[in-house]
Amino acid sequence: MKKNLELSCATGAIALAMLSVAPAMAAPGDPIVEIEMEIDQDVSAWTVDRADVATFTNESWEGRDGTVHITISPPANPSSFSNWQGYSQTLDTPAGSASIKGDLWIGSEWAEGTDTDYVRTGIWGSVQPEGTESYVDAQAIFPIISFTNEDGEARLQVWDTTANPSGGWVNLDASESALSLDEWNTFEMRVLPESDRIDYVVNDVVIYSWDMPRGAEDNISDELYAVYLNGRNNGVTSFDTYWSQLAQAQLVLDGESITGAPDGLNVIANAQGSVAIDAGVTVGGTVRSGAGSNVTIAFGEDAGVVSTGEAGVVSNEGGVITLDGGSVETSGAEAPGLLAVNQGSEIHTLGTNVSTDGSAGVVAANGGLVSLDGGIVETSGASSPGLLAIGADSAVIASGTEVAASGSTGALAMTGGTITLDGGVVTSTQFALVANHATIEATDVAVSGNWARLPSPVARSVCRVAAFRRRSMALWPTAVSST
Repeated sequence: MKKNLELSCATGAIALAMLSVAPAMAAPGDPIVEIEMEIDQDVSAWTVDRADVATFTNESWEGRDGTVHITISPPANPSSFSNWQGYSQTLDTPAGSASIKGDLWIGSEWAEGTDTDYVRTGIWGSVQPEGTESYVDAQAIFPIISFTNEDGEARLQVWDTTANPSGGWVNLDASESALSLDEWNTFEMRVLPESDRIDYVVNDVVIYSWDMPRGAEDNISDELYAVYLNGRNNGVTSFDTYWSQLAQAQLVLDGESITGAPDGLNVIANAQGSVAIDAGVTVGGTVRSGAGSNVTIAFGEDAGVVSTGEAGVVSNEGGVITLDGGSVETSGAEAPGLLAVNQGSEIHTLGTNVSTDGSAGVVAANGGLVSLDGGIVETSGASSPGLLAIGADSAVIASGTEVAASGSTGALAMTGGTITLDGGVVTSTQFALVANHATIEATDVAVSGNWARLPSPVARSVCRVAAFRRRSMALWPTAVSST
């Protein structure tokens, strides 16, 4: 990083002017989806930034392999500029809305510091105008989010030259609650040129927004250039920093279209809005719903999701995701087409077709909910039911949906789960419906195969059927006893 960014801390006092403000919450709903690309964590992919560190290696730490381990140790460098020490890596993120993020381990030993014995470490970025082929210092914008416990409790600092033109640093005094000690903490910087701001995000919460970021030439920059992992050598403190799950991402905003996603999509936590998948585009991997989000994904003609070895669409953190059209295709023994797990996690489909080879088609578990409006669900292989609801308060609701299970049960409810069928067809080479300590309710559903089974003890399983008919259209009685 070039010399115009002087980020120094003199012993006993912060040498740069620093503002103290409370964290500001940015309104959710602008970035909806991220198309994530890994940042290479191998130390061979990084180059020294400013000054070298005592240790720069890949190590296993706190349950994660290949973390980036940095040790900062005295003595300090005679140059204050060079006392920010670490490594950098250039990026290949497309121009436009984008982000850099990584997980920092914050141990409880960092809970407090003094004015001389403290930790400052963080993740930095540089942003250039689109099309700039090489680094131009005067046009660069530097989003930075940093941990410190200097002269007090653990907290965060960010870089904002709009709010603090003379120094850049903004001290977030009330940010301690955003951090979790003895855990991995996710630091993220979202560059949003269309909104003319940079959002600083910690553990999925926007803690601060830098409005109108500008380079030294008063320019707008909109293309991520590099990422930096830097710590402050204060001449007293020796400390170890561990980074994991470093990533860059293209951000898709509310109302925008996706033209390619070879490695899946992540819905951003707390996002509210919609995006589209362009006609003919295949999302090559899992679509994951973010915590607290409520997002609609509309698929163009012949667009869909294809995933191998993993679920096609997952909601497991209390998010709601709606699929409008399209298709979801998976293969593998642990790759359900749609998977909603845990209370508040929901998946809704409107005419979406689901096809799996080796796994259940649609799964609601541990209180999750999946609702299907039309569409086709096809599965093949043993232990691959078309619909599966398992666990108390888990529910699958299908209206006018065609379910075809080759080699397994059409609809299987277990241990407190509920499946509700309204119209449609259930075809199975085994039992069409199985309720085991659970409930299946069906109205005006056509079946092909063995129609229903209630494993012992039947007293705790219910299969309520109204106008239930075989594919031959022969009507079953209006009410069928669970015995």
